[in-house]
Amino acid sequence: MSTPSPSLDLARAAVAALTEALQNEGQNASPAEVLRLITQAAEESAGTLTVTIASPTGDAGSLIPAITASVEKKTGKKVHIKQVKDPSLIGGVMVSYGDERIDLSVKRSLEDAELLLSHHQ
Repeated sequence: MSTPSPSLDLARAAVAALTEALQNEGQNASPAEVLRLITQAAEESAGTLTVTIASPTGDAGSLIPAITASVEKKTGKKVHIKQVKDPSLIGGVMVSYGDERIDLSVKRSLEDAELLLSHHQ
């Protein structure tokens, strides 16, 4: 059996303290939310940002450079791309980072067109 790492012990204590603080404030303290907050805080400290690109196939292909450049210009941070597959999308992509959500999906375009047409009848 290996000896626990002092660094790992500190990380566990930090997670426990954050979880307790969130619970005391009546906030979501699920493991996924704690991980999201810690990741966001670490990225802010490092000046980086993870951008998630959801697409029907999980491969945004030629859109990646444009999305990367746009988000880096907007935020001033170095961007890391994470791609995920979302079969509910007809086409296009959904871009998210931090609290930002940018819907560039075909589904959204069709919904917008339907809304526009319904107001012109």
